[in-house]
This record gives sequence, structure tokens and C-alpha cells, in this order.
Amino acid sequence: MRIILLLSFLSINCISLAQKNISLILKSKTHYNDSLKIAKSYSNSNFYLIKNSIVKKTLESTYTYNNINLGELYKIDLFNPLQIKLFYKDQNSIVILDNKLSEIKKINFNYSDPLINIATFSSANENNIWVYDEISMRLKKYNYIKNLFDNIDIPIQGDIISLKANYNYCWLLTNNHLYKFNYTGSLIYKIQIREMDSLNFYKNNLIFVSNNNLFLFDESDGRIEKINYEKLLIKDFFVIDETLYIYDENFLNQFEIKIN
Repeated sequence: MRIILLLSFLSINCISLAQKNISLILKSKTHYNDSLKIAKSYSNSNFYLIKNSIVKKTLESTYTYNNINLGELYKIDLFNPLQIKLFYKDQNSIVILDNKLSEIKKINFNYSDPLINIATFSSANENNIWVYDEISMRLKKYNYIKNLFDNIDIPIQGDIISLKANYNYCWLLTNNHLYKFNYTGSLIYKIQIREMDSLNFYKNNLIFVSNNNLFLFDESDGRIEKINYEKLLIKDFFVIDETLYIYDENFLNQFEIKIN
């Protein structure tokens, strides 16, 4: 496996930096069947994907949302637990839920002007959503309160692998590059990076998965380091409260990340 990392900005000098020792410490291992734990919020609410339904469990209550008319649930964005976003790719639609999984808004982009076909999306600042349009091959920003696209309209090269964002920044991973934009759409950096399957946040860093290997990308020094651990078949992963959760074939594994 060959990982290519080429920085497009020249202010980082990686030659003099010592290699980090990054490892995982197993904290728990839980068997699962048809119930996939997909996140844990800071209020200790647990979110699950059960078949095609999203379920939220608290100490007091259980909430469920399912929409059979929209088909398969393709992606869930839990960045803001007060505005949970569900993407139904076959219907080119996004549903926004409140903290009790009641519908706030349903957006069908088949009726948007101009027509767009969403490949993936992510939450953005305020009442905005980042979307990648397969028709124009551009990254766009959509305000779902005003039902309008922002003036952000960024051409992207390559096949889209993953899109992640917070209130300030947006990271877009393709088969050839990693892009970082600020909330106004200005390019922070463009990095040539290949053979990565997905990404997620960890503190001020990014974690990549590639061929069941984990890598930590430190934006402060521009280095990418392999994480040492007993190899798993990684079906999915997420990070909450600096804890790494990895789904393998039969278990949800909870790890502490140790950096020396």
C-alpha cells in the first residue's frame, strides 16, 4: 500500500519532525446484532441504526424515526444533536429532525433550481448544509431555512469519498486529494492523498481508514502517521469525547488513543 501526501502550502517543514508513536488501548468490546450504535452525544444520549430506522435512547425515553417512503437511509449527520440530518440518496432528499427525532424539514432536491443530484452532504454553520452535486461536480452550500443556495460554488476534481464539516471548516476527501475550506468557501489547503477510504475528526486532527489501517493526520505539522493496533476488519468508525469506536464484523470496539 502506498500513501501519497503532498502539501500544497510551503510553510510546513516535515523533515525535522520526529515520528510519533500512536497506539490504541482497548477499553471495551461489545457484541452487536442488528442494532448498530452510531454515536453518543455529550448529554449521554445514545443513537442507534436499527434496520432502516434511527433510534435515540436516553435514561428517560426512547425516540424512533423511520420513513419508508424515502427508501434506504444512506447517511446520518449527528454533528448538531438539535438538528439531526438524514440523507436518502435514492430520493435525493435530506430530512432534518429535532432532538426528539420529529421532522423539522424535508428537502427534496429533485425540485431545486437548479436541479442537483447529491452524492453526499455534511452540516455547516448556522442553518446551512454542504452538498456535493454530481451533475455540476461542484461543492455547494445550501440554506434550508431560506431554501436558497449560497454563492459558494466550488469545482472539485476526482471521485468523492467523504465529506465532513463543523461550524468553521469543511473537509472533502476525493480519490486523489483532501480539500479544506472555511465556512465562506475559501480554500485553506489542497493535499494530494490517495488510497484513503474514509475520514473522521479527532481533536484538531483527522483520522483516515485505508485498507483496514488507521492513520492520524496532524494539521499543525502536516504529518500523517500510522496508528499501531491489532488489525480489525473496519466496517465503520466514529469518535466521541476523544474515544475511538470501531465496528468490526461482530463487535463494537471502544479505544483510547495514546500519542507519545
